[in-house]
This record gives sequence, structure tokens and C-alpha cells, in this order.
Amino acid sequence: MQLRKLTLSEIHTIYKSSLFQQAFPPAEIRPWSSIQRHIAAGRYVCWGWFDEQGHVCSYAFLFAWQGALLLDYLASAPQVRGTGAGGAFLQALNARLDAPVVGEVEDLNSQSEAENALRRRRMDFYARNGFALRGICSRVYGVHYRIVANAAAAGLSDEALAAYLDGMYTALLGSWRKRFHVRLWLAPVNAP
Repeated sequence: MQLRKLTLSEIHTIYKSSLFQQAFPPAEIRPWSSIQRHIAAGRYVCWGWFDEQGHVCSYAFLFAWQGALLLDYLASAPQVRGTGAGGAFLQALNARLDAPVVGEVEDLNSQSEAENALRRRRMDFYARNGFALRGICSRVYGVHYRIVANAAAAGLSDEALAAYLDGMYTALLGSWRKRFHVRLWLAPVNAP
């Protein structure tokens, strides 16, 4: 497997593909113009994990802000899911970035047992691959998340990490959207 930064053309191809459109609910998909604007400003970086034939197996879109990164999108191609490729990619990416990386994982608050099981698997995936659940919650456009962060963020208190997130959301969405669509709060790791 080969880990490398994606070109703008590759990012656009992934964004327009079923690989992206099926991996995320439509409400969570940022407009291409927003992604393109952040790439042009140097605030968005995308990485891919390629097989020997040059096909993308996994990818990550990250928003960069003041030396930290927000994992905006992470997915693997259907044919490699369940093979460990996604975890290997996340570990390789994490080692390559050498920066605090934070991610959002939907909280276990669904009425559906099946949905909560899927959310638990996502939390376990991050835990197996070097990310720890932090004492921070967010509500972004109505979705309740728990925050996970890599080992490079371990030196940051939850308060400091929440301040980073606040700045990231403002830079990513703009102050008006952030004010009306994002809420951050501290909560014990085992609390909803």
C-alpha cells in the first residue's frame, strides 16, 4: 500500500464518486466549493491509501488549523472494509502527520440498537488505532458527537482541545454558521 497526499483532481474524483457519496449522509457532505476554497487557502489536506494497482482503498480529508487537524472525512472502499485496511491507513496517516488530530464520532444516543452498535464499532475502531475518547462533546448541525484525539493531542487538556475545536469550527464554517450550528461542551468520558 502507498500513502500519499491527493492531488486536487484526485480529491474531486473521490468527492464525486459513489465511494464518497455512499460513505456519508447527504446532510454531512460539505459543498465542493467549500472544500475547494479551503484547499486553495492551504487549510485542507487530503490523503489516500493506494493498492498496488493505484486504486484508492482509503482516504482522509482533514481541516488544518494552527498546527492541529480535524478529521473531516475518513472512509474505505467497500471492497477493503473489514480487512484491516482502514485501521492500517489511519495508523500510517497518524504516524506521518505527527500533529494533534481530532475527530468526531456520533454519540451512542440513538433510539435504534443497530445504529448504536454501528456507532460503538466506530468508537472502537478509533480506540484500536491510536485515538482516545476525550471529555468533549459537540453538536454540529443537530448531530451529537463525542470527540476523539490521537496521542499527539494527549498533552492538551480537554479545555485546551475544546478551544482548538472552537477555532477550527469557526475557521471551517465561518463565525455566523458556527454560532448557530455548533455547540461544544465538556463532559466526562463516560457521560452522554
